Amino acid sequence: MAMYLCRTLGGHKHSEIIVRVLGLEKTSSVSSACLRMKARVEAERRIVRRARGIEEELQKSQGRT
Repeated sequence: MAMYLCRTLGGHKHSEIIVRVLGLEKTSSVSSACLRMKARVEAERRIVRRARGIEEELQKSQGRT
């Protein structure tokens, strides 16, 4: 979920997510995880609600800073 949100909300490139956020080594790890999460978000209401909830919380926290 973290990789997916970094990509969709932050607009970060896969290489940025790997190095700066998660400390991974392979771009394919981020790419495949984002694709899997995108499919789940499109298919599962529970995941959609969770992603929206996280997005709302992030937006609230940005408004406070």
